[in-house]
Amino acid sequence: MPLLKEQKTKTHHAHIPGGIRTQVLLPAVILLLGALLLISNITLKITQRELLKQAKERALSHATLLVELLPAQNTEQILAYLPKHAQDSGIDFVGWKPADGHKLFASHQGELEDLGMEFIKTNSPRDPVTTRTYTLGHTTYLFTSLRSHQGQIILATDLRSVESSIQLARTSSYLFSLLTLTLLLVLGYAVFTFLVIRPLKTLGVATERASQGDFASPVSVISPNEFGRLAEQFNIMLQQLTQQRKQLLDQVHQLANANQELISTQQSLIHSEKLASIGQLAAGVAHEVGNPLAAVYGYAELLQDDDMSPEEVQMLASRICKQVDRIQRIIRELLDYSRSDTEEEFKLSMFDLHTCMSEAIELANTTGKTKDISIINTLDRSTPEVYGNPSQTLQVLLNLIINASDALHEQSQHDRTYTIQHRVNHEADALELRFIDNGPGIDDAHLHRIFDPFYTTKDPGKGTGLGLAISLRIMQRMHGSIELEHGHHPEFGGACFKLTFALSKPQKSQKLTPTPSQKP
Repeated sequence: MPLLKEQKTKTHHAHIPGGIRTQVLLPAVILLLGALLLISNITLKITQRELLKQAKERALSHATLLVELLPAQNTEQILAYLPKHAQDSGIDFVGWKPADGHKLFASHQGELEDLGMEFIKTNSPRDPVTTRTYTLGHTTYLFTSLRSHQGQIILATDLRSVESSIQLARTSSYLFSLLTLTLLLVLGYAVFTFLVIRPLKTLGVATERASQGDFASPVSVISPNEFGRLAEQFNIMLQQLTQQRKQLLDQVHQLANANQELISTQQSLIHSEKLASIGQLAAGVAHEVGNPLAAVYGYAELLQDDDMSPEEVQMLASRICKQVDRIQRIIRELLDYSRSDTEEEFKLSMFDLHTCMSEAIELANTTGKTKDISIINTLDRSTPEVYGNPSQTLQVLLNLIINASDALHEQSQHDRTYTIQHRVNHEADALELRFIDNGPGIDDAHLHRIFDPFYTTKDPGKGTGLGLAISLRIMQRMHGSIELEHGHHPEFGGACFKLTFALSKPQKSQKLTPTPSQKP
């Protein structure tokens, strides 16, 4: 017989796209890419500012030189010098506007001259140096103005070289960021795989084996870090699990042996109980049948006397018939208790409990058992129907009434009352009947045996002890119950029996009501 059955447990985890590498590396790549782009943009801004600053300084140096030269020359010299200076210095436009005139002397005519005039108009007289950019077509020009007390110099420089330098710097920065990001990604992937993924996979395989019962596969210490310490703790756990498994197997062996011994002891007790029940039943039958048989035997011996008169013979014969009837009644009740009724003989249906109770009281009155007893019956026409067998229920009711009558006649008091109460229990879908007398009650010593066959508290010859046992079986077959609720009722003083009837047909899945407990 297997002592332990290992079961493979399937653990369902939420699906993680890409695993831990994606979860860790993807945010790192995004953060790194953002940092590189931010650094590149800052570098480009600084480069652009420096190039523009250099262009402004170059234009300002030329403007300073021209401010010193042009005021001392005449108009023809100025018109001849401006184009030459612009060509020699690589400046796209040079203009001079004297302080006492409105004319602008320019090295070039056309759109640049118009932009220069517009630039002069927008300059503030209080600013000695002014710079501004203008776009003409696809070209951007940096206009610089230097003002002195003799006039104003205007220079325009093409910024295409500056923009080319900025574009080259931008391309170089982006390529550098991409190469740096790729290198760091490859290096990080390799390092992360070696330091994290590989140890995790090793621990995962070992854990899966351990979950399947393989405790003999320790994990090799991977590296002297947290994963290495985790592997050492995992190996210690495997050793402890192996020891605990061995102890558990030993305990299972011990429990199996103890269970086997318990089963053997239980079977012995059941066998002993059966023997005791058979002995008790045989003793009860022998006691109940032995007394009338002894009487019959004595009467038969008397009949052998030849000197007896016919009247005496008739009297003895009558007594013999009575004792034989008693033996026959005992045997019939015993057969009724032991026999199993068929479904046809024990057909269940809904019936009127009030009518059945009235019939039981009437039958008890005809026997003379209820003489001098006041029966209070609370059942009436409004009492709902119950589920069961009317004839079998009549036998149970009549038995309880007769038992109570016998108990009440044992006392000397004249106020003998027998109360039959009923209550509808809607929660249990049942009707409860309580049979309460004000007799002597039942002592605690008899409470746990009153439903046993052939057990009775009546005097010998007045009861067989089968009435309550048969009633118990009948109520169980009708999906009801019978129990001794009180040995001594707190209000009436006598015994209180409770019957429970179903108010509707029970479902097929419902089982018969178990044997009730006798409550003191």
